[in-house]
Amino acid sequence: MKRTYMGAVTGLALAAGCWMSGTAMAAESAPAKAELVTEMDQAPGNIAVTADGTVIVSIHPGLHPETVAVAIRDGAITPFPPGDWSTVLGDDAAAGTPGLHPVLGIRAGQDGMVWMISGGGGQKIKHLYAWDTKTNKLAHDFRYEAGTGAAAANSFFNDIALAPMHGALFLSDPAGGANAALIAVDMETGEARRLLEGDRSVVPEEIAAYINGKMLGFPGRNGQTTPLRGAVNPITIDAAEEFVYYAPMSGTAVYRVAVDDLLDESLSADELAARVERYADKAPSAGITIDDAGNVYVTDIQHAAIGVTSPADGYRILAQDDRLLAWPDGLSAGPDGYIYVAANRLYQNFPSHSADGPPKPPFFISRVKALAETTTGR
Repeated sequence: MKRTYMGAVTGLALAAGCWMSGTAMAAESAPAKAELVTEMDQAPGNIAVTADGTVIVSIHPGLHPETVAVAIRDGAITPFPPGDWSTVLGDDAAAGTPGLHPVLGIRAGQDGMVWMISGGGGQKIKHLYAWDTKTNKLAHDFRYEAGTGAAAANSFFNDIALAPMHGALFLSDPAGGANAALIAVDMETGEARRLLEGDRSVVPEEIAAYINGKMLGFPGRNGQTTPLRGAVNPITIDAAEEFVYYAPMSGTAVYRVAVDDLLDESLSADELAARVERYADKAPSAGITIDDAGNVYVTDIQHAAIGVTSPADGYRILAQDDRLLAWPDGLSAGPDGYIYVAANRLYQNFPSHSADGPPKPPFFISRVKALAETTTGR
């Protein structure tokens, strides 16, 4: 049985205003260039880079995946995980069937573990997988039932930030917008806690995104477009594992909160919320990552660009490319001082842009030189 991921996104669309940048950001002003890594026949979702430089890309669940993910190494593209484990399972798959349910969020730890989340809207059982690339075996399959424990009835487990020094990881869950949250997970047991639900830092702002001059969204009343408003989606963590950085997709700011605070079970919800900091400005975005100097890189979906932001310098576009960076969906810091990007033209799947047709290959994996040194795992 096929699962519709776009349905969960539809539930986030509410009335909104328009996001405006402070200055015009033209392609010719971007100081960096996107470099093509490879072309793909399948539409990428999110992206991870291992410590040895292997690029692992999830295949977007909403764009007809033929495999769970792919690994890119020395120009070769192979299914990931290896063998039958790359098979995409449907909701009716029998227990014990090799393969994984379709995944979106993906992160590679420096220990060789690749974490993947299968948690789309309408999916009753969410799966958090850990694949051990050293043994080529599935190390974990943590399961969360919608409407119980840390999973809300309308949860959409989206993206991942790893904190192995703390034995924890964090998920972004846009859910239905108003009940968006972060989720803290114990890496060994899978025990999970829902945090910051409904906080201003995770819910969407009343803004809209425009791509190619058209508002991104869905049919509304009187022929008007109802804007897409996405809650918390992008999430990352600094190399020291001091802060988790995150933001609503439809938001003008990146927020951060200390890892120690997220893991402190003695804090009340209000006490934890009081420790959230507004870190820096951003544009509407689907993914973020960070370098070792605290620069946060942003997938600027409106401008087919990669932006960068910091408290000192504010938000600016780093690289722009209408072809390589059309809807940059995921980012990952590599071991080589580059930020790796998966782009899939996902906007063409929205009713507002249906005239552009559904996204078709080729799809692009590219990279942009970072402003400072980078550490993998984010």
